[in-house]
Amino acid sequence: PQMVQEHLFDFESSDPKQTKQERVDNIVKAVNAGRLGARYQEMIFAPGGNKEGDLWPMYGMTSSVLPGYYMRGKNTGRARFPSFFPLKSSADAKWRQLIKLSYRMSENVGMALTPNEVMDRYVGELAGWMGAPMEKAGTNKTLIDIAVPFVLDTMGYYGLTREDFDLIL
Repeated sequence: PQMVQEHLFDFESSDPKQTKQERVDNIVKAVNAGRLGARYQEMIFAPGGNKEGDLWPMYGMTSSVLPGYYMRGKNTGRARFPSFFPLKSSADAKWRQLIKLSYRMSENVGMALTPNEVMDRYVGELAGWMGAPMEKAGTNKTLIDIAVPFVLDTMGYYGLTREDFDLIL
């Protein structure tokens, strides 16, 4: 869903008969579908939200399928996505990883956190908290033996993985 929303305006119509106004109307419809998807996302990630998965299909449909449908026009039988989306996915991997990080951290800190909140509140602090001891330790084995357990304890407290550590630093 995030990939669709980030690249909505990169779309070029495959319909040569589509007017500028029709293109704008389709963009508005796609954005409105994405906004509805954002509401489903809020319901899923809210404290006590629907994490079992009942709302996930609606979230996927309103965040990805409908915007793709509006941006490519009507195609009977199935929705078609703009062909550039798969090419953009590797560029957005860090954002998707941040979403996963926010979900894990929400469970460990006991409150719902959006990816933006994690980025604003925690990533900078954690980067300093985990990076500074490692940087100060340098190549000194004694300091490394002290810094590494400290960093691992911090990672354990927040439920961080090696990939999260790499993302944060």
